[in-house]
Amino acid sequence: MPQALADLKVLDLSRVLAMPYCSMMLGDLGTEIIRVERPGVGDETRHWGPPWIGELSAYYLCTNRNKKAITVDLKKKEGQEIIRQLARQMLVEMRHPKIGKVKVVGSPMKLSETPVQYRIPPPLLGEHTEEVLRDVLGYDKETIARLKEGKVI
Repeated sequence: MPQALADLKVLDLSRVLAMPYCSMMLGDLGTEIIRVERPGVGDETRHWGPPWIGELSAYYLCTNRNKKAITVDLKKKEGQEIIRQLARQMLVEMRHPKIGKVKVVGSPMKLSETPVQYRIPPPLLGEHTEEVLRDVLGYDKETIARLKEGKVI
């Protein structure tokens, strides 16, 4: 039986705990995780112990299963280019209301069958406040005006 997230791919450039744990959970559900670590030393948690399982840190082992691991030196131009090549497909072009066309980082996950839809560009500060208050919370014009007047929004 196919796993729930088998069509997803994630480039994991994180370190230590929070994101490695998150990407591990995605990997458990079938996502292809490409874990990027520093050559020679890897993630700091590889060296955290005790407890150890043989020469391996139990801490590292418990948050990094179901991943492909690569090492890349991000301080070197060639290493940066490798990451650019891996991430290049994640750039999307959007139209911003003030500055026109802009390239932004797309979804960190790519669906092999279903492309991610980019519906709106990164918003201006507070651009959708009235719309959300009106359409989501049901506020009327008078309430929104009062909130603006009181500098609540």
